Amino acid sequence: MNLNANLRRYLDGATPETGRQPDARYTSFDYCFNYFQSFRDSGNVAAIAYPENIQFSCLQLGFYLASWGMLRGSAKLLQKSARHFAPVVEVIASMDRTFWEIDADGYSESNIGETKGSGVFSDILPLKRLPTPLVSLNKVKHDV
Repeated sequence: MNLNANLRRYLDGATPETGRQPDARYTSFDYCFNYFQSFRDSGNVAAIAYPENIQFSCLQLGFYLASWGMLRGSAKLLQKSARHFAPVVEVIASMDRTFWEIDADGYSESNIGETKGSGVFSDILPLKRLPTPLVSLNKVKHDV
């Protein structure tokens, strides 16, 4: 097995439309991850849900989910706006720093157990509470 050749084939793709191109579907994870990670890197995870950031945070998460087919057909998310993700963003922004340190190469029974047993996700599953208003979306005038 040639690891370098396999890695190069994955990164470049088999055709010009595939691979890790800036506009390829697979890079939607990179954009979403890098956006949220930038707040961690700056030491201000809570800012993800600040009024001036929450709309873009919701859009990042929503577009990532859409790029993987989560907003299609009979999916309930298809009927929701980006604002629907505000409770998820708020939970992400308030998560303990230890959650941010769990990475795929470090999964263990203990940190998986901490994630499951934390109750942190009970606030957003099944997303029944009304999301907090998005400042910039509230400025839009609607004809009712």
